[in-house]
Amino acid sequence: MDQHQASNALSISISISFLHYRNLFALIIGIDNYPHITKLKGAVADANRFQSFLQDQVKVENNRIINLRDDQATREKIEEAFCSLWEKECIKYDDPIVIYFAGHGCKIPRPPHWEAGGRNEIEGIFPYDVQSDHRSGTSTGTFPIPDRTIAAWLNILSYKKGNNIVGGTSNTEFTG
Repeated sequence: MDQHQASNALSISISISFLHYRNLFALIIGIDNYPHITKLKGAVADANRFQSFLQDQVKVENNRIINLRDDQATREKIEEAFCSLWEKECIKYDDPIVIYFAGHGCKIPRPPHWEAGGRNEIEGIFPYDVQSDHRSGTSTGTFPIPDRTIAAWLNILSYKKGNNIVGGTSNTEFTG
């Protein structure tokens, strides 16, 4: 089997496994053009490809997908998108939910009052409107979204809609 045939076989097997997920919902975030930190190339394209896969292969309707790209993906809008998933009445308990993030990830100093398993850093994602001085812990603007915050949002979502939630990332750790 050549590479093209293998790719087609993988696509077909993925599509078949998702056929019973017509009731799937998704939140897809892609950020390339950060205004205060290094811009990325390809995060938005990755998010768009994932959206196309869900629509073209899995047959998920557009009204079941929340898309946030670049300046739409502020910290406030990302939080609102998570909230909308657990507030939507059309999402039934145990409907599958996919959350996909393509953008900068980071490690930031652990706040003194946070337990982090003995580590001095926590992980997070950068929304579009993050400021560049995140490592000092004294950001004057929007701070990264810590893993603990994302975990809290996912806990609420799983409590209200079931734990049929899948996450995926295509991110680059910010190093400077």
